[in-house]
Amino acid sequence: MEVVNELAIWGAFGLSGAGGIAIISFWMTLSSRLTTAELKAAMAERDAASAHTKYDGVIRDVSDYRVAVEVKIAIVKTLAEANTTSLTAAENRVARALEEVRDELSRFNERIDRAFADK
Repeated sequence: MEVVNELAIWGAFGLSGAGGIAIISFWMTLSSRLTTAELKAAMAERDAASAHTKYDGVIRDVSDYRVAVEVKIAIVKTLAEANTTSLTAAENRVARALEEVRDELSRFNERIDRAFADK
């Protein structure tokens, strides 16, 4: 009977050792998965920070471009107004010159008419 008790004790030790190995294996696998998850999270956080930095750069570039376009539009509007004013002034000068030419031609015609009327 003593042999049976010994076998039972050794069997119990063996089973408890197997259970202990299973528990240790479980915790080591869980720890490994947690470590892997933490590394992946850290890499994702780094990638997100990099993407955020790039996003800020793009937003800044777009804002700078918008300001540059607004400045160019303001310059074009100013030039258009100046050109409109210049063109209006030139049109007025041409109109006055044409009136003067018409007046001169009228006086010239009157002289010619008088010259033929005298003869």
